[in-house]
Amino acid sequence: MNAVTEGVDEVPSLDNPYSPMAVAQVTEFYTSDSEYPTIATDAVRKALAHLSACLSTGSVSSRDGKGTALAVIGDYGTGKSHLALRLVQEAGVLLGDHHQAMYLEATASTFVDLYRRFAQRLDRDFVRTRVSDFYIDVVTSSLQDTGLSGTVLEWLQNRELNPQQVVERLGLMESSLLRRVHEDLAKVTRDEAFGTALTLLLRSGFEDAVWDWFSGAAPAEVLRERGIVAAIDTEATALAAMGVFALLFGSHHGRFVLVLDEMDKIFTARRREDQNVQAAFQNLLEIFSRAGACLVLVGLPDFLRVLHARVRERIPHTVELHPLEADEVRQFIELAQNGRLAPFTAQSPRSVRDLSGGKARDVIRLLRAAYALWADAARMSGVRTAPVSETMIRDAAHHQFGSRPGDDVEATVIGVLKAHGWQFRLRHRLGPPGSDPVDFWVTFPGRAGGCAILVTRSILDDGDVKTLNRKLADLDDLDDPVEALVVINGVLNDAVADRVRTALTGELLRSGDPTFPHRLSTLLEIVNDRLEALTGDSSSALEIRFTQLSRQQANLHGLLEQLSEQLDDAAAASTRGFATVLQDLTALGQTGPDAAPRLPDHVGEIFTDATGTLEALLQLDPILTGAFGATGRQSIDDFRALTRAGEFFPAAGTALVLRRIIDGFRSAIETWYGRVETDPPASPDRASAESRAQLDRLCRAYDEVCNQVPAFRLGPLTSVAVRGRAAGSRESSLNYVQDVVENLSPRVRRAVLRSSAPHA
Repeated sequence: MNAVTEGVDEVPSLDNPYSPMAVAQVTEFYTSDSEYPTIATDAVRKALAHLSACLSTGSVSSRDGKGTALAVIGDYGTGKSHLALRLVQEAGVLLGDHHQAMYLEATASTFVDLYRRFAQRLDRDFVRTRVSDFYIDVVTSSLQDTGLSGTVLEWLQNRELNPQQVVERLGLMESSLLRRVHEDLAKVTRDEAFGTALTLLLRSGFEDAVWDWFSGAAPAEVLRERGIVAAIDTEATALAAMGVFALLFGSHHGRFVLVLDEMDKIFTARRREDQNVQAAFQNLLEIFSRAGACLVLVGLPDFLRVLHARVRERIPHTVELHPLEADEVRQFIELAQNGRLAPFTAQSPRSVRDLSGGKARDVIRLLRAAYALWADAARMSGVRTAPVSETMIRDAAHHQFGSRPGDDVEATVIGVLKAHGWQFRLRHRLGPPGSDPVDFWVTFPGRAGGCAILVTRSILDDGDVKTLNRKLADLDDLDDPVEALVVINGVLNDAVADRVRTALTGELLRSGDPTFPHRLSTLLEIVNDRLEALTGDSSSALEIRFTQLSRQQANLHGLLEQLSEQLDDAAAASTRGFATVLQDLTALGQTGPDAAPRLPDHVGEIFTDATGTLEALLQLDPILTGAFGATGRQSIDDFRALTRAGEFFPAAGTALVLRRIIDGFRSAIETWYGRVETDPPASPDRASAESRAQLDRLCRAYDEVCNQVPAFRLGPLTSVAVRGRAAGSRESSLNYVQDVVENLSPRVRRAVLRSSAPHA
């Protein structure tokens, strides 16, 4: 879409068209949601083509076609879940029945838990209808054998009569017919127990017992008497059960599409050596192929690497999601804004792509932040015809992606220099009058020359590279040896990154990197050693070291006093500010009783996972418990290692604020349940509309509040290793934590809607 749609207002709206939390969120899995438009990227086209090809071939009944498996992989925030939901929507349209397309988040720890969620999503009427198809076939065959056909057959095949009615009215032998149904079901499912259970759905009084068994409960006595003696409680039986339903739904020219999202969470590295799980999963893939069904596996690239080679061979198609290109960003803008590019300019999509790296989630976050800056400016000036400026986009990127205000970066560098006792000057001019000053000039006693630290904003294009090269060239012209460290306080565009590194003889640092203070300290030590080698002067090394230690000690006392004051101020501000925010958030749900009900298990687990992730990141509880217990010395050492990390306290404060926000969101959802359960509506339709609207307001409130928290500041907590967790582990990665926090609202919303379907 390149042209502005006809009829669009000439002046852009002040209402932000971009979602506050850029994640996939669909109310019904078989309907489209215009709030989350889909860009037709190569990956999307390929995935839809594979799905269409699978659903256009023959079914398991005709044996003239096979099902398929499709892996959709990509990094965090690349749009995997959005594409997963899009595939389910498309399958519902192609099949004409949304019951034959299912979306599941594989956030469970085992396939047993995953199967139980699968069973909860099964529709009893739909399953009974599929089983009834087999009964219709058997009754039809019996009628034809006895010569009784004509109108009765027509009524039966058109479902104007069900097979039980025909059997009763015509006095046919039910037990013989059901025995034939059982034989047919057992042949299709290749499972005697399931053949028996499914057949029992056709008999009165057995449905609850059968359904409890399907849901994972131990078989009731009435089932044991009929040979069903084991529960579906192992990984192998759980995967086999999912395969049975795929075969059932694929019968009678049917089709079944199952999309399993977040497979990386269930297929962790430890699963690689579990031969039973690997074999059972391979069997599931083979069953889906035989059933003419489509199994879509969505997750990080890691989950495919965990699979054995023979298992991967059963997944014939892989679609990898890549960053968006500038023209795709433009398409997204125009889709989100009803065909309009304004107030963005023709250059904006390229800038947004470069600053965000093209990651879909970051593109949406940046567009929303830039649009908000434009709307604020428009409200103040009263002019809505001015475009979103490049400065607005860059400022929005600095807020969203970890670059910090200039004063913040300056304070961090000063803190490192003082802590190590280095001598320095701010904004010092080394060259002739008129030359640009360096941001920091660091000198070392007894050394000629020094280290120039240059702080620059985002480097996006050739112009930015030339500006930096000119500054570096001025330093090369000086007589004394000068080492240069460049700190990028923003984004480095991949397209020009190589040219930046080629021009730089020193080191390149990123201010948003959680290891920035530590790297800066290490590099300054290296510069000191280099200058010593250049000057050949090592006679005063001991004197220099004593001077540094003395200066470090004096600075340390000052830093501790300053830190204490900052923590007191931050605690007071946080208590005042977030008390108000959380009060507002909770108030949205407080229209029911004072005592909030307990959340359904599968909803509560989502909140527990989110808070547990933040607690694990902080690691404070086990360390502090040990510090005052039997392992005191080791725990104190762990605490020292943890707090020694640069910017630990701001990072810890961010984690605690996020924890408070999640707790407030949970409280609001609990109160929402109280209202739905105790406030009978005037009509079911009104209950659905009002409850969903209230739930949507709660989710939007969480998204808006959470979006204001600079989650990138959690970085220092993800780079420290203490006992029980290695730095850089998947569970502690910044991307993983951000994904848990940012996806909380849609996960809760989907789980709540499933658990309260009669009310919402």
